[in-house]
Amino acid sequence: MKFTHRIQALCGAIALCGAIMGCGTNSQDGASKSSSNTLTIRAAAPSLTIGLPLTMIANHIDSAHGVAVDLQAFGTSSTISIDAVLGGHAMFGSVGALTALQAIRQGADLKIIASIVNNVQVMVMHNNVVKRLGVSPTAPIAERVHALKGLTIATGAVGSTHYQILRSYLKQYGLDPDKDVRLIGVAEPSAMVSGLEQQRFDAIAYASPLVEMAMGRGIGQEWISGPRGDIPGSENIKTAVIVVKSETVKNNSKQIDILRAALTDALHTIQSERTATGQKLHDLYFPNLERNIWDMAWNATTTAYPTNLDFTRQAYDYWIANDPKGPDSYKNVDYNNIIYARSQ
Repeated sequence: MKFTHRIQALCGAIALCGAIMGCGTNSQDGASKSSSNTLTIRAAAPSLTIGLPLTMIANHIDSAHGVAVDLQAFGTSSTISIDAVLGGHAMFGSVGALTALQAIRQGADLKIIASIVNNVQVMVMHNNVVKRLGVSPTAPIAERVHALKGLTIATGAVGSTHYQILRSYLKQYGLDPDKDVRLIGVAEPSAMVSGLEQQRFDAIAYASPLVEMAMGRGIGQEWISGPRGDIPGSENIKTAVIVVKSETVKNNSKQIDILRAALTDALHTIQSERTATGQKLHDLYFPNLERNIWDMAWNATTTAYPTNLDFTRQAYDYWIANDPKGPDSYKNVDYNNIIYARSQ
């Protein structure tokens, strides 16, 4: 079966755009593609957040299941991917979990059919700040979180998945994210590394492998790692999900189950062939990213990928509790109705 994918890279202050390769020019919309056994997934620019679908494509697992996946990955906004799904330009969207839930809360007729990654947020602190604080990057996590008081920290856009994860960390250890730190929501993630280098930020918190570039350049040190499990319980946070329109569940459940089966096989590949998978992803999608930086990022993802595709009630409860509008804003949302039955 024909295999196509299209990757358009991030462009910014760092050369991450040069680290991501792309091919494919098919411009049909999602509805047309699905009818010809091509399943279109719209996602943000490649990072380890979409490591699972990248693994599926790199190993031709989609072809083994009789479909071709067209992964259209560009930009930095989950909202754009959701709009593509709602507008019929893609059958599937790979988006931040909170963004998906917020869209559903606001009336978007979507369902979550899979979770594809746990917590991949890593915080890197500028070397000068580490020295000034006098706290070791290997100190107990409570000490490292308390040391953030008074600092300026850049993360994802205000209200985004990364922004809310960081706020939850601070609250968990008794800091007020609105008073004790200065959180800067950055719409263009690549600007975080340059901002840290210029010391406009004391620390940055985002997904791998972007933050590791700061460490690779000798700018900063790893301070908190979600995929390493530094924050108790955070390894179970589902930070990215696959969404579809509700009518797709009704009319195209076969395609959903095919994609889920392919993603499940990709999970098994990551678990059983970890070293080989990391090398393949680097060579195909991040070839210009220095190997030591890539290895640093990939080696930190031991717990980043789930054992299955379930978006659990625990994950749902976490996100509605950490929504800026609070859990009461979800009083008209039923978990059982918005989560694909096989993902519950």
